[in-house]
Amino acid sequence: MQQRQATQSILAADFGSVHTRVLLIDVVDGQYRLTTQTRVRTTIDPPFNDVTIGLGWALSHIQETTGRILVDEQSLIFPEHDDGSGVDELVATSSAPRPLTAVVLGLMPAVSISSAYRALTGTYINVAASLSASDQEDVETRINKILNAKPDLIFISGGTDGGNEEAVLELVRVASMAVTLAPPDEKPIVLYAGNQALADRVQAILDTSEAQVHIGKNVRPTMLREELGSTRLQLARSYSDHVVRQPGSFQTVAESGSMGVIPTAQGVENMVRWLGQENPRGVLHIDVGSTTSTLIVGTGTDVTTSIHTDLGLGHSILSTIERIDSDRINGWLPSTLTDAQLLEYAHNKLLVPDTIPFSSEELLIEQAIAREIVRVLAQDIRARLTQTGRIDLATCSPIIAAGAVLTDVPHPAMSAMLLADVLELQGITEIFTDPYAAFPILGAIAYTNQTAVVQTYDNYGLNYLGTLFSGEGRPRQGRGAAMKIRLQVDDGSVLEKRLAAGEMWSAPVTPGHHVTVTLRLGRGLRINGKRRIKMAVIAGTAGVIFDARGRPLPAIPMRRRNEVYADLWRSLSNGQVAYNPPPAKEEAPEDKIPESELSALQAFIEKTYDKQSAEEDKQTRGRRSQKSRKQSRRKGKDSPADDEPDWDALLK
Repeated sequence: MQQRQATQSILAADFGSVHTRVLLIDVVDGQYRLTTQTRVRTTIDPPFNDVTIGLGWALSHIQETTGRILVDEQSLIFPEHDDGSGVDELVATSSAPRPLTAVVLGLMPAVSISSAYRALTGTYINVAASLSASDQEDVETRINKILNAKPDLIFISGGTDGGNEEAVLELVRVASMAVTLAPPDEKPIVLYAGNQALADRVQAILDTSEAQVHIGKNVRPTMLREELGSTRLQLARSYSDHVVRQPGSFQTVAESGSMGVIPTAQGVENMVRWLGQENPRGVLHIDVGSTTSTLIVGTGTDVTTSIHTDLGLGHSILSTIERIDSDRINGWLPSTLTDAQLLEYAHNKLLVPDTIPFSSEELLIEQAIAREIVRVLAQDIRARLTQTGRIDLATCSPIIAAGAVLTDVPHPAMSAMLLADVLELQGITEIFTDPYAAFPILGAIAYTNQTAVVQTYDNYGLNYLGTLFSGEGRPRQGRGAAMKIRLQVDDGSVLEKRLAAGEMWSAPVTPGHHVTVTLRLGRGLRINGKRRIKMAVIAGTAGVIFDARGRPLPAIPMRRRNEVYADLWRSLSNGQVAYNPPPAKEEAPEDKIPESELSALQAFIEKTYDKQSAEEDKQTRGRRSQKSRKQSRRKGKDSPADDEPDWDALLK
């Protein structure tokens, strides 16, 4: 017998720097479903300075479209009434306010402080300083370091449960004195996540400073065990307290929300941790925002996060331009922008960060900057993953993309091309987009209603863009097809296509249709080590996508970029998107390779790869029997388990 849920309806809002996205989740036919969604401009900046104004616009839109009354005399109706008006719960996430500035205190840098840093990854935090008990600094020096950092948060960790006491208490006393000496309007929040045997004494010491205190479980209860779930929850509450202090009138939202205001990235981490259980190749979430950009990747319960609060396409565009070399941005453009032109573009974008590109030229510039933002994030993640070596970003699946530059494109397949370009995706990749911030919102709901998360995700999920087939290796130029494609659609239709080297194609299949893909790769290309692929997929909003450019991606000479981009846009959108950029500038004569030398070089490369491919084919035929080949073609993708995840373990 199905148990009636205590919470029937959930109103969820995500406050970004540019957009406020609002979802209404309700129980329909005994299961939680996403019933409506809307997006409005965030009103955190002048002339409004009040996020509840934008939230009110969103609620009015929902009331008009559904006929359901949510607001009574300028306030939300809690709980849901028998006539269907109101909601039972409000959940809020945000990435809009200024990031927290933090100081971390711990016993040992390689143990407690290291665990503290890992706990901080899902929150928008800039760590200004860290103090260790092993630094041998006097109390005055430590207090001055804290005060000079002007922190919003002091994070204290250290000591195993039942272990060192005096050294931990000394750090707590230093924090208490620093809070006491801080100006009344700049007193930091204190989070303690150390030796649990000292929790009551820590609370008593900090109470003397009138500090706002959060106490979580020990991040390092033993030397060999790390537990971050409780601390992440307390960090979310600390972030909510910080948000309330910032301009924008978040206090009303925080007081109404069941969890205050949770960092958007922390909600994403929860979802990546859950989905990672069923995806051994790794789940990757990328969000290129106006102020902040994040890349979060995980497999199993291991999650690695890169958050850059200085990289964005709107409010942070100037710091982005300062950080990224203009030559790298020009590497994606058909004509060179001078530093002055790039800076002019950035200033215009900063004035109106919510504008969308109105020409092919502006779209190319925005996507070029977005590619470089993703590259910086990917470099950061790869540097961290070198210690474990468990995840290859190029083979992750699924990939979830967020941010207007990735979700609001002229054709959904263009998002796939952008991700394929910068991550050099290999093999078979499922790609989703999240235009309404459902992913982080569901991750935030997981703290209070895990059943709602599972059922809503299963019944709604995300915007499924499609499956991308990316060949690895170097295809032959001008000698036959690099990909021979045959698609058998469940409505009885058949599509066939031959792609030459360097081409991409989005098969125009209606979303939701089941498609049997039969793919033969030309010499030099492989997918998962094979030249023949047969598998069933479901068409997404971009149909089914094929990439015959090879890996690593070949560099495109600037003089040919207009031609290449025009062909790619046409084939990916099936002629629906016009490409009208300015003419590409000619390269300087000294930079050009003579045509005779270029032809000879190309012929040498093709001959070498033809020889290597022929040898590979010969070895493959010798190793594999006909029976084993048939068996490998019959292998299908395992269906994901339907069991509800162990959320208590995931949120640790």
